[in-house]
Formats: sequence, structure tokens, C-alpha cells
Amino acid sequence: MGWPYGFPALTEEDKLLRREALDLYACIAHYSALAPALVFLLYRFSRHVIHVIQEAHAGRASAATSQQGRYALVPGSPTVKAQHQQGMAGKLIRQWRKITWRLGDDVYLAGSHWGQWDEWLLGVLWTAWLLVLSVKGTGNDYFHLTKRLGAIAISQLPIQYLLANKALNPYAWAFKSSHEHINRYHRVLGRIIYGLVLVHLVLYNAYFIYAGIWLQRILDSVVFCGLVASLGLHGTTATAMRVARQLSYRLFFITHLAVAVLMPVLLFFHASSARLYIMEAVVVFILDLAVRRLTTIHAPCTLESVPGTTTLVKMTCSIPAHRAARFRAAPGSHIYLSIPPSSRTTTVPSSKSTFVPLLFNPFTVAAVNEQHGTIDLVARIRKGPMSSILSEITSSSATTSEPPTETRQTILAIQGPYGTMTAQFNDLLRWGPNRVLLISGGVGATFTLPIYHALQSQVPSAKLQLVWAMRSAGEATWAVSQPPPPNGKPILDDPRIHIFLTGDMGMAYDGNDVELSPFFSSRMDRRRRLTSSSTRNRKRPDIQKIVDDTFRQNLGDSVAVFVCGPADMTREVKRRVGTWARTGRRLWWHSETFGW
Repeated sequence: MGWPYGFPALTEEDKLLRREALDLYACIAHYSALAPALVFLLYRFSRHVIHVIQEAHAGRASAATSQQGRYALVPGSPTVKAQHQQGMAGKLIRQWRKITWRLGDDVYLAGSHWGQWDEWLLGVLWTAWLLVLSVKGTGNDYFHLTKRLGAIAISQLPIQYLLANKALNPYAWAFKSSHEHINRYHRVLGRIIYGLVLVHLVLYNAYFIYAGIWLQRILDSVVFCGLVASLGLHGTTATAMRVARQLSYRLFFITHLAVAVLMPVLLFFHASSARLYIMEAVVVFILDLAVRRLTTIHAPCTLESVPGTTTLVKMTCSIPAHRAARFRAAPGSHIYLSIPPSSRTTTVPSSKSTFVPLLFNPFTVAAVNEQHGTIDLVARIRKGPMSSILSEITSSSATTSEPPTETRQTILAIQGPYGTMTAQFNDLLRWGPNRVLLISGGVGATFTLPIYHALQSQVPSAKLQLVWAMRSAGEATWAVSQPPPPNGKPILDDPRIHIFLTGDMGMAYDGNDVELSPFFSSRMDRRRRLTSSSTRNRKRPDIQKIVDDTFRQNLGDSVAVFVCGPADMTREVKRRVGTWARTGRRLWWHSETFGW
């Protein structure tokens, strides 16, 4: 079978019909992208209605049982759990749990990470759908096919911008997720759009070369705008590759931002028929940016090095009371930190860099103090530009000549709270876990420790266990110095918190420093207690044993597992938990990671 497409002669009426078909299929592609969110909203509404009906029915049944003098089963009892697990409904639920876990499994090709199975499934299905819309009704018209591919690609741009939003992300709201989780599908759709544009480019350039008019057409202003826009897509795709991001994440971010701003302008002049979608994308981008600016807090922050370490910085930031309440209601949330113009001074040379206005780094909220209206952030100093700025601010604060009674503060810009727990923590409470396992490595405890304390007070019946692995005892001093939660114990006295020291146990301060300062002396005492209490755990945690012991306690218990730490630790925990998840256990899983 030969190539089916050619260049049929078209009348003006035929061209008009082709334009109507292009607009129709682009419109279908555009609005069908909203279907998954609408379907899930309908699913959520249906579940809510069913839950209300079941509760009402259970209430009436319990009342009738009491009137008749019969024993009413206690919700959550072993008998009720056994009833729920039996029958066809129980089997279907267990099978669904297995499927959802498998869809969340990581995909590795040649030792490299290629996303998760749900991304691949959605990507294949959506690519197939868009290809059907690209081909259907094009007949044998080569130009119709070529134009259709471009129109379908541009119709997805507003959706692509929505998926990338932090503050105004309807998909995150519909799926009760975080923008970080939804951003995975932003990357999937970006690759699909790039693929459609690539075929669009190949077909047009092939025709220009075939007709001998390539140079003439490329220099045409309309075509040239499209060509430059496509170069932006090439650049975004190239810098988004893992190797490129590891070499320079800043280059990827700047390229990504520049293309997001400039590409709609170029496409506006390149494809006049698609200007509606282009304007939608611009409006989405501007609205999200405006909301983020309006909700940004310019907070006075005190920065100090965490005693016992040379790489950790603690930031205590004062925020309005109503915002502190939002952070308290979402333990495990994070913020995006930036350096406002007022804090870019000559005393901090790295803050004067041209790229500082483009820095928005995520940091987990380690603690919230509603009484004082503050939040605590703990950052590990690395080689990035934000690390350099924070390190210089901390050093300048430590060497300042101000009286010891005064604390030097720096204004930092804070956006948030963000994260999965902002949307799902209340759902977790309603879900009612019987057992909760929290595993963290290093500063990953800034995520797990607030959740531990929150569940300790709000789900007192749950059996909690927190495992914290760190290289040295000094990495825990920020947590040890915090006051214990109401009705809770200090972390060194809590038998459900297990600290593992995996590296050097050397002390950062010598005896003279301890004698000279009572402040440091109290902290050193806490560090000695930490070292002493963790002596039996001077090793790496046995993840397999910890996970297996948690799940074996009672096969009918619901288990929630949270992990935040190095990539190797996260993979190991997920692999061990997966053994139990694939049996259909009732499981709540969350892995907190930044980057991809």
C-alpha cells in the first residue's frame, strides 16, 4: 500500500470545510482533556453520597438493634473487618488495590528511571486519542493532515499550562492531589505535544523541500514565527533530559520559563486560527502568577546554623496568625522560598546575581508555632545558588556586631502551604489508619515528624512508629530543641521514635566552647542524650524487618506508610511495602520527594 496522502485541488468551499473541520477537532481535543477531572469529580460526589447513605442506614440499623436488645457490632472490630473482606465486593476491592499499586510502580529501562506505569498508560491512551483526532476526516489531503497535527497540539497548550500551575491548579483540586504529583502528567502531555509538533514540522518541511520552496517559505514571517517557537520546544525537551538537568538545573528552569513566556507570542502570529487557545494559555499563566504574588508572605526570618553540623541551617519565620493556622492544619506541607529585592544586599554578594529573582526553592515546614506565629524550616546547604545565599546570610548573622540580646532578621518571601498533605491530611484522618509507619533519612524528618505529632494527637488509637536515619547526632538537634507537643513526649523519651546513626559520631564543638556558653552547653547535653539513646542503633535500619513487622501485626489492620529521604531509601521502602500491597492490603502510601 502506497502513501495515501496527496495534494488534491480544492475549491474555496472545500477550504472552508477544511477550516471548519480543523476547528472542530481541535475543540474536541481541547475540551476532552477536561473529561478525566470531571469524571473523577463525579466519582468523588458518588462516593460521598454512598457514604452518607451507608452511615444513615447503619445508624438506623444500630438503633433498631439496640431497641431489640441485640448486640451491635463495633465498627472496625475484627468481625466487621472479616465481613468486609469476604464476598465478591471484598475481592474486587482487593484487586483494585493491587492494580492501583502496580500503576504506581516505577519503570526502569537500561537502568534509567522512566516514570511510573500510570504515566505510561495515560500517555499511550491520550496519544492514541489525539492521533485519532489528527487523522479522522482528513481523507487524502496532505495539508489537512499537517495542519490538523499542529491544531491539535496547540489545543493542548492551555491544559499544559494548567497542569503546571502551583496556586490555581484545577486538576490538583479535582484529584485532591498536589501540584507536584500533577506535574508528572504535565511532563507526559509535554512530550505528546512535542511529538505532534515534530510530525507537523517534518511534514511541512518535507513538502517545502519536495516543492523546492524551502528557503522562500522559511523566511516568510508566519512560518518563521512557527520555526522559532519549535526551536523553543526543542530546547525545552533537550534541557528537560535527566543528564541536562543534572548538569545544570538552572539552565533547564530558565529555558522552560523563557519558552513558556515567549512561545504564545510567536504562536499568536503563526496560527491565527488557534489564537483562542493561545489566549487561554496566557490567561492561565498570568492568573496563577498573580495569585502566587498576592499570597506571598514577606516574612522576617532568623537564620542560624544547626549546632553539631556544618551543612544544616534553621530558619524561623514570622507569619500572620491566619496563615500559621493553615500550616498547622497541613502537617508535612512545604513552601517555596525566594529572596525579595529588599534582602539582596551587598552584605550577601551571591544575592546580587542576575538569576536570583528566578529562584523558588521548596522547603518542608518542620514545625509550626501558632502561639508565636512562626514556622521553622531546615535546609541542607549544598552547591546551588539558594544554598550559597542562605549560607552567606547565616554567616553574616553569626558575625554581626549587634548586641547578643538582639536577633538579626532577614526578610524572605514565602509561598504556601503546598503539598499532598494540604489536600489529603483530613482524608487520612477520616480513613482512620490502625498503624502508621513513618521512615525518614536526614532532613526528611522535617516531613515525617510533623505528621507523627499531628497523628499522635488526632488519631490516638493508631499505633505509630517513626524511624529516622541520619549520619550524625547533630542532624537531630533542631528537632530535639523543639518543645514536645501537647500530651506528647520529647523525641528522646518517645519509645515509638527510633533513631539510627549511620555515620560519624564525632562532636562538632570542643570542651572550651561548651564551657564558655550555657546556651551551647544545653544543646550539647541534648546531643549527648541523643548519642547515648541511639547507641544501640548505630547502624542502618533494617527496612525489610521494620516493614514486615508493621504489616504482620494484624492482617486486618489498615496501614499508612510515609517516607521521605534519599532516593535509595525511598526505593527500598517502596519495594518492601509493595510485597504487602500486592496482596490487596488496605494501605495508604505516600513518598515525599522533590525533583524527578
